[in-house]
Amino acid sequence: MKRIFFTLVSSFLFLVAAKAQFGTLTPAATNPVGPFKAGTKYHFIYTYNDGNANTPFLNANQVSAVISPNSLGVVSGVVSQTGGYKIAFDFTPSTNGSAVITINADNSPGCLNANGGPNCSNTATTNLAVNAVLAVELTNFSAKSVASSKVNLNWITASEKDNSMFKVETSTNGVVFSAIGEVKGMGTSAIAHTYTYTDNNSYDAAVVYYRLKAIDFAGTESVSKVVSVTTGNKGKLSLDVVNTNGNVVFVSPSSEKLTLSVYSTSGQVVYSSDVTAFQGANNISANFGNLNSGLYIARLSNTTDASTVKFFKN
Repeated sequence: MKRIFFTLVSSFLFLVAAKAQFGTLTPAATNPVGPFKAGTKYHFIYTYNDGNANTPFLNANQVSAVISPNSLGVVSGVVSQTGGYKIAFDFTPSTNGSAVITINADNSPGCLNANGGPNCSNTATTNLAVNAVLAVELTNFSAKSVASSKVNLNWITASEKDNSMFKVETSTNGVVFSAIGEVKGMGTSAIAHTYTYTDNNSYDAAVVYYRLKAIDFAGTESVSKVVSVTTGNKGKLSLDVVNTNGNVVFVSPSSEKLTLSVYSTSGQVVYSSDVTAFQGANNISANFGNLNSGLYIARLSNTTDASTVKFFKN
């Protein structure tokens, strides 16, 4: 059976066997043990000891904490040497899956201990394995246009854990979503359940995208894959997002050449560029590096239509 998984809602942490050449890495008793939630930052501390009487020589270039694969979360932070030589880092889980955080300490590049004597190859490496516990396991999610301005959404869950509700979200570009309805969840269940929702809204876009957001009783959210339906409409030009880094998201009714212009609040054109658009959703990059900080108006146009949006450049 094909399984479609939500992003990480919670996880548990356990220590995998460590390997050490001379030095050792000891986890702090205060390290978190889970369960963990997506989007929440957790702080870890490991103490490094090279087995010698002298305090080992370490610096920021000789220690690291790296997650693999890096799509499963973010490792950040700096080395702390308060009260001894410690490796301190933060981990923020982001998606479902099994991740390994590799923690390394090596004082061999300096080849010196605190008293200036030789102290090479005192390295230590240990791993933390982070595994997801799915709150909602989705086996099917589909959208079907059944009439003009009417789309039926259907999904099936194989199991649910503390699932309060589903939020149904829609988008005309596949990037920016907004909620259009809610469906009550089954709480905790180990049997299959079927859900339906009908969208009666009218859209000008040629394609409409849908996704589900499961919310547990603690308020933690997890997001499904995105599905889409063709409306039969030609669609219209719609400029949806322009951010400070020059990321531009828009929908075009056809493959054509467009003009992207940026105006100051006084109406002066401060940026202009031709844009090659494809029919449907587009996501491009513009170079706003020469713009000063402030509020601007972006305008995307063809020979018959135009769309504008305000954005702030910092």
